[in-house]
Order: sequence, then C-alpha cells, then structure tokens
Amino acid sequence: SSEEFGWGTDTARLSALADRFDVSVIFYMRSPDSHLESFYNQFVKDFLTRETRTLDSYVVEEGLGFLDTMRLLRPWSDLFGARAVKLRIFSEASLPDGIMADFLKVMGVTAVPQFRAPDVSILHKVSLAPDALDYLRLSNAWLTLQDGHHDFVVKLVQMTQKNKDALQETRAGILSLKGRQNIRSRFRATNLQAVQIFMGMDRVPFPVPDAPAPPEDFDQRKPEADARVMGRVAAMIRNMS
Repeated sequence: SSEEFGWGTDTARLSALADRFDVSVIFYMRSPDSHLESFYNQFVKDFLTRETRTLDSYVVEEGLGFLDTMRLLRPWSDLFGARAVKLRIFSEASLPDGIMADFLKVMGVTAVPQFRAPDVSILHKVSLAPDALDYLRLSNAWLTLQDGHHDFVVKLVQMTQKNKDALQETRAGILSLKGRQNIRSRFRATNLQAVQIFMGMDRVPFPVPDAPAPPEDFDQRKPEADARVMGRVAAMIRNMS
C-alpha cells in the first residue's frame, strides 16, 4: 500500500504479474478539496518539499495532477483490466469501520487482526493546526538541516494536539467555500468517469453544492501568520521542552 503507486510508476515493469496472478488494484478516492488540504499540509511538513507558498498560491501555480483520478488509474486499468480496479470512496460514511478494515475486506480477509499501536513517528502524517502550519511554512526556507527535522515536526504536531483551539487565528491550509467548490468542479469530470468505469455509478461522488464550508470565522482570520502569531507559536513549542 502506497501513495507512490500513483505517481510516475512504470506499470509495464509489472506486466509479468498479469500473466501469473489474479491482481486487484485497490484505490481510495477522496474528495479533491479535502485531499488537496491534506496533501498541502504534508508538503509543508516534509523535509524534501518544505513548501513555502500559501495554499492559494500553490493551487494557482501547480497542476494538481495528484487529484486527477483517471490519470492515476488508467495505467493500472490498461495493464490489469478495468475489472481488476477496486475503486473505493474515502469518507467517514463510506468507511464506517475505518480504512484498514475496508482494505482487508476488499482483499477477502474475513477476520481483522489486532494491530499494535503505531509508533509516535506516525504523528508526522497528522495535519497541523492552521497557525502551527503557517509557522512552519514561513520557517521552511531556513530549515535546511535534514537531521532532526522529522522529530521537530512530530513535536510540532504534539503541541498542536494539545493546543488546537489556540492555533486558529489564520486561514493557513484551509480552502474557502468557493475554493472548495472550484476544486470539486475542476476535477468533477475525472471523478465521474472513474466511478462510471470502475463502480458502475452515474452520479458525481463529490457534488459541488455539497462542499463543506470553512470555519465560521474564516473571513475574519488573518490570511498569513504575522509576527505576533509566529512568536506565540514559537513560545508554545519552547514551553513543551
């Protein structure tokens, strides 16, 4: 299981599998607006990317190919056939027992095993609250040492988890309602085609009118962190030491 299977994978290298095995390709499709917010949050946190642009600038300047469902699935469908692609909708309503239980069910596993608790390092994948995210984004240009970067981000996430309500002054990493609607509209055709081909459905899985609104105070929030917000977040990190 890996997101990397969708990014530049040379599926031709796996052609021998089609001759010897009954292959299933399980793909979870998330609403493009929610996926974008999560993806951007991670790109700010990852050392190799260390994103410094605001979310608005990122959306304008990037092609967002990772949201093009058919672009990701077509190579796999061409190799193993459309029937091999098991398309699943990533949402709380569609996954009442969680994604792991659903994944195992699709693979034919009838009993879900007990998994050990994840290591603290997995917190690197947990989204940062807006003010902490913007603190990191504005610091990224100077965070040039890879050693210790992962641990620093984990510590930042831990601070966020303890102080989430106090880190909500900015719009960092949050799309406006119109922004969410535009992203859904932009990728409507590819998502509709995907569910038609791989699920036999004729309705858009993420309707534009159903896009959730941002926090109620979104319009009153700062577009970016100012010196006061940066200082406050830095102090909160220091106080955790």
